[in-house]
Amino acid sequence: MKYLSPSQIKELLEVYQDPVKRLLLRILYFTGCRVSEALALTPRHVDPVRRIVALPALKVKGRVSKLVVLDPETIRLLQLYVKARRVGIDKPVFDFDRWRAWYIVKAAGEAIGVKDLHPHTLRHSFATHWAAGGGDMLKLQRQLGHKKLSTTTDMYIEFATEDIRQDYDRIFKEG
Repeated sequence: MKYLSPSQIKELLEVYQDPVKRLLLRILYFTGCRVSEALALTPRHVDPVRRIVALPALKVKGRVSKLVVLDPETIRLLQLYVKARRVGIDKPVFDFDRWRAWYIVKAAGEAIGVKDLHPHTLRHSFATHWAAGGGDMLKLQRQLGHKKLSTTTDMYIEFATEDIRQDYDRIFKEG
């Protein structure tokens, strides 16, 4: 599974001056969402006070949306963009298709020396950084919208080994 390092993510997020391209990259990374979910996002889906976004759950049958948390800076940029572009409350924030989104991500990757970067790599990067940082896997499952916890743990648990060691040492103290 391919993912970017935290320093590569930082570099990637600074590639574009264009607010819509920068916003797309931030939403893809900081929510861990799929590109189709990001492109379905409307201003109505955003609760800026609680920093929660109700992303359309496009891959899970029977669920209308999944609630994800977003960082304060991306919320701020999203609000500024929606206001400046006068995006209607039920209109998609991004007015382009998934192929354009893929191109935006790919071009940003090339700008930082990463070949064939695609939107799902940002999802993997988010989840990998969460796991490596000791984040709770059940919470990661909810953020990613996986139906089963095993889907999340099978993919990302290897990156949480430091967290496992800390729990092990706490539970099985010397002596």
